[in-house]
Amino acid sequence: QVARDHGATPVLVTPVARLLYDFGSLLDTHARYTLAMQQLATREHVALIDLNDRSMRWIRALGEQGARPYFLFVPEQHKADGTHFSVAGANAVACLVLREAVQVLPALQPALVRDIDCDVMGVGQGGDPARASQVVHEDTLARTQSGPHGGGGPTTAYPFFADAQGLPFVLRKRVLHKGAGIGLHPQHKDEIYYIVSGQGSYVLDGKQHDVRAGHALLTRKGSSHALQQVGEEDLVVLLAYPRN
Repeated sequence: QVARDHGATPVLVTPVARLLYDFGSLLDTHARYTLAMQQLATREHVALIDLNDRSMRWIRALGEQGARPYFLFVPEQHKADGTHFSVAGANAVACLVLREAVQVLPALQPALVRDIDCDVMGVGQGGDPARASQVVHEDTLARTQSGPHGGGGPTTAYPFFADAQGLPFVLRKRVLHKGAGIGLHPQHKDEIYYIVSGQGSYVLDGKQHDVRAGHALLTRKGSSHALQQVGEEDLVVLLAYPRN
């Protein structure tokens, strides 16, 4: 009531969860505190942010091992302390609090300058097995090919997620070894090249560009382009374009 008398809006926040697992299950160490605060919020008609619930969902979604970098590391014990957050953990928990705060205090929304897309309500439940998320390493994908579109020379292609069902875009890495190139061709869909390393000569609509690591090359539908490796170092390129 004191806060309200001074024109403030009280908001209760339940305790943040600890990184404490037992036999593979995350322990709810604040259950009684949470219940007491929920009862108080109901009795006094005060807004409540259930950070205990949100942070437990967040930790479960990360997994016991994945959550450790978000907590302070204790060198003497060779483990995370489970209570105090690293900078990354503090930022993540702050995002959880803010996401809930804008629900109970809508006036905050116009002041936001960054996204708060840190919802964990449904995280970790998985989806359609036929459209499963994946982690792959390029070592399992390497394909030796000549330069596409008549470019010639030796290249190594890495077709990431080529068999993923329903994926609307293509992501590919191509290494143009010495003398290799991607031949001149018309573009039938928007495409992006990103130069990871090496040097190349890029021709876009008849204009030549010297490109190197850090260059991003956007070719729009209707343009034509070609890329040639230059120098002694392999030219490594990431390519992205719509699948259809």
